Amino acid sequence: MTVDDTKEAILAAESAFKTWSKTTAKSRHDVLMKFFQLMNEHTEDLGRLLTLENGKPFTEGKSEVVYSASFMEWYGR
Repeated sequence: MTVDDTKEAILAAESAFKTWSKTTAKSRHDVLMKFFQLMNEHTEDLGRLLTLENGKPFTEGKSEVVYSASFMEWYGR
């Protein structure tokens, strides 16, 4: 990742936050819970991607997906 990539990511996050912060709590809840649901539905595929990307054992990759999804649920409530 280059310095320009980092600056671009920061600007994109700033822009997204302006929109996100204007949504209702209910809308944010719905988005995060949908994300949680999708992560759980696609645990096998996401775990496989983590295995291919990081060289992790498949079981560890799936566990990481489930753990990550739990944050979407936690912050969605």
